[in-house]
Amino acid sequence: MTGVPRPAIWLTASGYLPFAAATLAIWLLPLEWRDLAHIAALGYGSVILSFLGGILWGLAIAEPSSAAADTGRRRGLWLCISVVPSLIGWVAIIIAGSAGLWLLTLAVAAMPAVDLAARRSQLAPSWYLRLRLPVSVAVTLTLGLAAIGSGLDPSPIPSK
Repeated sequence: MTGVPRPAIWLTASGYLPFAAATLAIWLLPLEWRDLAHIAALGYGSVILSFLGGILWGLAIAEPSSAAADTGRRRGLWLCISVVPSLIGWVAIIIAGSAGLWLLTLAVAAMPAVDLAARRSQLAPSWYLRLRLPVSVAVTLTLGLAAIGSGLDPSPIPSK
């Protein structure tokens, strides 16, 4: 990852570990632990989605002022966009069953498009996509697996 600050790489990679742990717990631990693992995946996913929105907020408010007439509108647009991930995370927490994990999965899957738009508008640094894309793919797949595991019916199949 040329040009990406090392601390950002390590912190981003380590931020994936709770997703992996919660998903493994959903699939591998006894059924009585499945609800706790589901809550862990849902809670952490919502927090991280909010964090990603916070990054956008920070980039928008740190944008240098310019004489361009649309700077205020552009900053306002990015500030509005930046709160959407937190709202999605909040909704994911309050909806029932595996639907919350599916909502988080879709939201995380959409974030690279937002990151690309932030980069194209020169809001994000040049290395930002190289940092975010691999972990977005990994988290999307992992949350999808968590959602599948959380949605499985734990009751035994009736015999004929």
